[in-house]
Amino acid sequence: MFIFSDLFGLGYILTISDNSNFKPPHFYESPGQKNTVFYVSRKDVKEFVIGKTYFWRVIAHDRQGRTTENDEEVDGIEYSGSFKPFASVKPEIFITGVIYEKDTNPLVKITDAKICANNTCTEDIENDGTYVLTILQPSAKTFKVSVTEANGYSGKKETVSTVEDSKVILNMELTKETTQKARIYGNVKDVNEDKPLEGVEINIRKKKTSFADKTITDNEGNYEFTDLESGKYKLTAEFDGYEPYKETIKLKTDKEKQKEKELIIDLKPTEEM
Repeated sequence: MFIFSDLFGLGYILTISDNSNFKPPHFYESPGQKNTVFYVSRKDVKEFVIGKTYFWRVIAHDRQGRTTENDEEVDGIEYSGSFKPFASVKPEIFITGVIYEKDTNPLVKITDAKICANNTCTEDIENDGTYVLTILQPSAKTFKVSVTEANGYSGKKETVSTVEDSKVILNMELTKETTQKARIYGNVKDVNEDKPLEGVEINIRKKKTSFADKTITDNEGNYEFTDLESGKYKLTAEFDGYEPYKETIKLKTDKEKQKEKELIIDLKPTEEM
């Protein structure tokens, strides 16, 4: 399995050879493609020799037909490397697909989620919603693939049949949650004198999104953020003469869970030289 970023609309060709000069005949060469995942099936290539070194490269080509193979200028990168096949005790299954929001056109890709199957999970999702999950071949005839922790979306489970081929393509369509919004509120004070601090800048940013907001504490040191969706947030506080403060907060707005989060912030004065 080879994964590359889909940069600037480039196309890619994967070649595998048993010599570093890539002299034909090639062990394997893929057709050109634009998606970010290369999958080489056992059916696509001759039998690998265990322990032997093989060489691979991915050649990028742009809309003008220029390629990195000819050392021409191209808006891309030539990727290459080597590997040695090894014997797996148990066959592996590669599950790959795209996670996206239901009933959207163009599709809204989801990048903040957790995909699990057969006690194996991944949260590594590309910017285009593509994921790859590698699991050992289950002994049962079917197994379940689940998507959880998709902030702002309902989770989902799919039942997949065990196949002889080692690749499963499974796109996951998630429904956006229609739930109440949450809020974060609290008070900021001097940790030594236990007094409220007015004018402290509080910043909040939702992880893996572009959402950000900020506010200033009032004369009693109070602050508040409202209309927040579920997800992980990074909160920071800065004030002259005090050490910076940061905290990670996880909000859940479904099933009456944690619609409000109170956070008392104690700022420590900066030590004077």
